[in-house]
Amino acid sequence: MLTDYHMHTILSDGKDEHETIIQAAINKGFDEIGFTDHICHIPVDWRMEPDLIPLMIEKIQTLKHKFRDKINIKFGIEVDFIPGDEQKIADTISQIAVDYVIGSIHYIGNWNYDSDPSKFEDKSIYQLYELYFQTIQESARSGLFDIIGHPDLIKKYGYYPEEDITSLYKDTAAVFKNSNVVIELNTNGKNKACKDFYPALPFLKICHNYGVPITLSSDAHKAKLVGQYFNEAISLLRQTGYQKIAIFNKRKRSFIDLP
Repeated sequence: MLTDYHMHTILSDGKDEHETIIQAAINKGFDEIGFTDHICHIPVDWRMEPDLIPLMIEKIQTLKHKFRDKINIKFGIEVDFIPGDEQKIADTISQIAVDYVIGSIHYIGNWNYDSDPSKFEDKSIYQLYELYFQTIQESARSGLFDIIGHPDLIKKYGYYPEEDITSLYKDTAAVFKNSNVVIELNTNGKNKACKDFYPALPFLKICHNYGVPITLSSDAHKAKLVGQYFNEAISLLRQTGYQKIAIFNKRKRSFIDLP
């Protein structure tokens, strides 16, 4: 069973309509996909505007029924974790009957590092990594999320600390395990300056050793990118020792064999 659990439409920062993406997934042999448009309580240009949430709900329900004989469509959302906004996030999630919620870190404090890499030049890279991993650990502990998105997105622009970060990986993997969250193997990093999957292989191996479950995600913002690099990703998961991936239905997790 082939799945892709992270993709964006024109409702947030994607470039294509839902149906265009669905048809691309069907053509590529996918059995199940999940839409995960952005929700963020900070007004950023890549979020879905709050007044579009009812439209999103209507679209997903309609398309689930329309394509039910061709592909399973799951209803997810990707929500920015902002420390201190936990109640706002919980209130928003409670209003939407989703299959799963991806929690992501695009901000370190007030800095949107995902869109603005300038501070990497004048800050300690190791300290930024520490802050990032502390925040992602906090997101996992919050209990708000089913999946932690692109778990080492901090490396997106290709900035790496000179210091060994194995302890950050281990501490974070332990929190993931204890918080009962899934991580995604997100293939979109291959298109960024880091030219790598999220998480990187050393982090992925540590997550496997700690027993952290995983799911597969392209983070596609265009229909043509659905399932991008999945052959390589599936092979990497097998080499790492993963044999199953997580899927979700109404926020209940189950597992299927790797395709």
